[in-house]
Amino acid sequence: MFSSDVWHSECINCKDHESLGRNALRKRWGAHCAACGDARIMGGFERPCIDSDVLEIEQDIFLYESTAESRTRESRTLQNKLASISCLPSEILAEIFVHCVPSSIGRLRSDLQWMNPIRVCSYWRSVALACPDFWTTLMFWRPNSISVSLLRSRKAPLVARVDLDEDPNLFPEIILLEHAPRLRTFEIYSSQPENLAPFLAVLEYAGPAPLLIDVCIVNDGLRGLWLPGNLFGRAEIVETRKRGIQLGRLHLESCAFPWDSMWYSRLTQLELSNILTPQLPTMDAFLSVLRTSPGLQILTVTGRCPSYSSSSSPSHDAIVHLPHLTSLTLSGSALACSGLLDYLALPLLVSIDISCSIPAKRPPREINAVQDRLVTQLTQNLPPNWHDTLHVNYERSFQYSLSNSTRSTCRRSLWFRSGFMIEEWPSLLRITDIIGSCLDLSNITTLDLCDMPQVSVPRTHDPNVILRFHSCLSLWDDMGGALPCLTVLHLRSSFIGTLLEFLIAQAMLLIGVSHYRSPFHATTRGYPAFRDPDTVFEHAWPTLRCIVLDDINIDVPRNPAGTTRGELMRTLLWARRIGGAPIQQLEFGDSSDVDEDQVAKFVFFSDVKWDGEHYSMHYPSNDSDEEALRDYAIAIFTQMYHSPETETDRVSIRDPLYARALSMAEAIASTSTIVNKKEST
Repeated sequence: MFSSDVWHSECINCKDHESLGRNALRKRWGAHCAACGDARIMGGFERPCIDSDVLEIEQDIFLYESTAESRTRESRTLQNKLASISCLPSEILAEIFVHCVPSSIGRLRSDLQWMNPIRVCSYWRSVALACPDFWTTLMFWRPNSISVSLLRSRKAPLVARVDLDEDPNLFPEIILLEHAPRLRTFEIYSSQPENLAPFLAVLEYAGPAPLLIDVCIVNDGLRGLWLPGNLFGRAEIVETRKRGIQLGRLHLESCAFPWDSMWYSRLTQLELSNILTPQLPTMDAFLSVLRTSPGLQILTVTGRCPSYSSSSSPSHDAIVHLPHLTSLTLSGSALACSGLLDYLALPLLVSIDISCSIPAKRPPREINAVQDRLVTQLTQNLPPNWHDTLHVNYERSFQYSLSNSTRSTCRRSLWFRSGFMIEEWPSLLRITDIIGSCLDLSNITTLDLCDMPQVSVPRTHDPNVILRFHSCLSLWDDMGGALPCLTVLHLRSSFIGTLLEFLIAQAMLLIGVSHYRSPFHATTRGYPAFRDPDTVFEHAWPTLRCIVLDDINIDVPRNPAGTTRGELMRTLLWARRIGGAPIQQLEFGDSSDVDEDQVAKFVFFSDVKWDGEHYSMHYPSNDSDEEALRDYAIAIFTQMYHSPETETDRVSIRDPLYARALSMAEAIASTSTIVNKKEST
């Protein structure tokens, strides 16, 4: 319907006609007429005449139906009216149709299923045709649909999404010039700045767009781009709306308006991604931008934060107050992220997500100082009831987050991407310890540990190895006292055998069982004594009721003696139950390698949740069964600290008692009482 090669213009004074190609259009738009020299060139595409009565033509199709076809259609219409969905008011149905329209360029181009409502039945078709908002998205890659969308959308605000890489030969700017007053959403993507710049230069001559509340400009090229400062007459709109509503969302990627532009005024959502050095603002310029949007609700700065000098601390007048902010996302160097946080006064319930890097060449003292500073900034002034879940992830360097299970919007996360390597356990241990000292963990009910490094019991006299192990034990001892309300322990991708051995030794000690070779022995010099502040023996995390294992193979041997992870877990479950602090449920995640035989072994010690099913614990029915479980658990505890010389030695210590427990399991299974499946969860 629209020519992709030629654009026709007409002078408003002498009516002189001129045909321009795409490149000539961008050079000549706004120029003076070549014939009279006075008036600007105005005009548009030559468009074939479209029938304004499209709906009548569609209705005329029914004139060619036979009598039988007409009766069949009427019968189906009556059946459709009896459907429950037909009872929905047309307004609600129209709102559902509007939400079906994709909000991204990729989905809009590849998926036309959102148009299906007009093909379901005559009632849905009439509702869709009568809903202007359903037709407001302009599909420039389907030129024949533009006129239909403009007709059926009536005067509703328009949504324009343009991909200059996919449609290099189209002229979307012409439609935008003519219908700028109706624009509500403007999104443009290009990987070539040399195409994006002239495209936006043409739009400088567009009239004001007072309805425009959502702007997204993505420059995916290798160099940055300055954008026209008064695009769509922004300055005029801001001046006329001094006491009006907020102006909405602005998303810029590898490009920026001048930092004194009105485009940054009175926003509710500002997203800046990968702003390159030529366009990167100074801290003062960026703070000035934030002051012009006191109602800002979402602030995202990723890739690079504003340049910051640590030589001076912010004064009281330099602090920017954002009382309505609900989400803050920062990404860049740790020093820049920390510097920006110093200048922001944030509300208590704001969600913060920081992803930063520290160059490995920095001095260790400087690295530690920045890490400590960010941890403190992220957690300062938080009340104890603000969070109840602590996530610690060691998969990619170090990441921790706080969240609330009842308020999904309450979340604070900090991720050090490349400040140190994962094997540098002392650095990770130090940061983990800082979190415990900066935070009030008394209300934490869920502890989620992902890919935590293994710290084995030292078998040499290397002082560094022994020091690292002692530091790890000290951390567990401190966390045991700092998390008095912990009920769920979630282990992901890494089985922390040292932690479980710590808990087993403590639980065994409380029921009068210990081993002289255990590094966790209460009388061993330099190791935790397992005492609370009142010097009373007590379980670490006495309220722990559930352990979740995700992406962990429980059949892998934990130590050279051949003690498997599953055996350690069963021993812990038994010792905690006998010691009066039972762990009532063991849960296996979807990615855990577990089968029914392994589940059958665990139901003697706790409830098990696996594969969407809940298996109730089978309690010992008599003293003999209880004694068999006791012998099994103590044998495994003994095996933890045994170093057999041969495979025969390893088998001889554990297998008789283990075989007795398994024979008891087989006997119970034969009577069909081993597992009581409950309703699937």
